[in-house]
Amino acid sequence: MNWKNNLGLKSALFILIVTLSIFLVLASALMMLALYDGYKQQNNDSKEKQEKEQVLQETLIKKESLYLEMSPLDTRKVITYKVSNEPFFKDYMMIVAQEKNNPKEEPLFIGEERIGIPQWLDDDHIIFTSYCGTSCKGIYLID
Repeated sequence: MNWKNNLGLKSALFILIVTLSIFLVLASALMMLALYDGYKQQNNDSKEKQEKEQVLQETLIKKESLYLEMSPLDTRKVITYKVSNEPFFKDYMMIVAQEKNNPKEEPLFIGEERIGIPQWLDDDHIIFTSYCGTSCKGIYLID
């Protein structure tokens, strides 16, 4: 009878060890999932914060469209905006280029208010003038 008790005790101990091992593996997996979820949530919060800051900055910048002209081949357009973001700057001019079917604007020039109207020389070059003092005009050529 002694060997039967020993066998029963060893079987119970084996079942207990296997059960604890399975429990530890499952607990470790759940812990890793929780850590990954926390990392993912923190990363999403960081992205959301950056997006909110970008939206806030964009809403603070007032942009008034003054001039728009299509390129000679009608593939791009040049747009002149009057921008202000008080108290940082007021009444600046911004010239941007934009592909015809793409809403993304590429800033080409940001400066003081006294600039001329940008003109296309060809499909890749824009020229405009700027004020640089009494009886002085600057010429910008942008590729």
